[in-house]
Amino acid sequence: MDLGIGDDQDPDGFETGWEEWQPKLWKALGVGASDASAAASKKTVKSDEAIKIDSNYLRGTLATTLEDQTTGSIPYEDTKITKFHGIYMQDDRDLRQERQKAGLEKAYSFMTRIRVPGGICTTQQWLMLDEISDKLANSTIKITTRQAVQFHGVIKWNLKPLIRSVTKVCMDSLAACGDVNRNVMCSPNPFQTKFHLALSKFSADLSHILPLTLLRIMKYG
Repeated sequence: MDLGIGDDQDPDGFETGWEEWQPKLWKALGVGASDASAAASKKTVKSDEAIKIDSNYLRGTLATTLEDQTTGSIPYEDTKITKFHGIYMQDDRDLRQERQKAGLEKAYSFMTRIRVPGGICTTQQWLMLDEISDKLANSTIKITTRQAVQFHGVIKWNLKPLIRSVTKVCMDSLAACGDVNRNVMCSPNPFQTKFHLALSKFSADLSHILPLTLLRIMKYG
């Protein structure tokens, strides 16, 4: 048989290539269709929109998933939901082969993106971000062209403490990833001219037009 190729950047990871290669394997082995179906049932992957509709206002199963310390990862559908909370699951590619040989799962961690509305970050907020980067992430802070701050290397059990710390200084990660529109590429200097000051204030005011998700969580828990 020809070599099967999988790509971990596909929507379903390596499984996308596997699903194409698997039927050829059964045919090469002379396995009948009914036997092959019993041996390996085809995995059905929901569309992103279907996952959102079934997520109970973007909650998914995160409440129980984040308490599970038997794995550093979260289920596929929850990875789609976390994007709307500004969180991406990643793994350390440099450690993949080593951990696979040792029979360990991938070195999973999370990137968390914090919104900076209008480009304004107070001294207290910046000090908290700096503290978070050392205590709950990998000691780096990235300021992005999406007018946001990114933390990398956040392990699963540090996600809740990180979000709590950010919330304490009136910041959040809501809608910082996923399919949300972004069109602010740089921050004006509000002290340079009256125009910049007005634009900065307008950007800050506009940033509070948020999805109902936050309000629902605050009201209903």
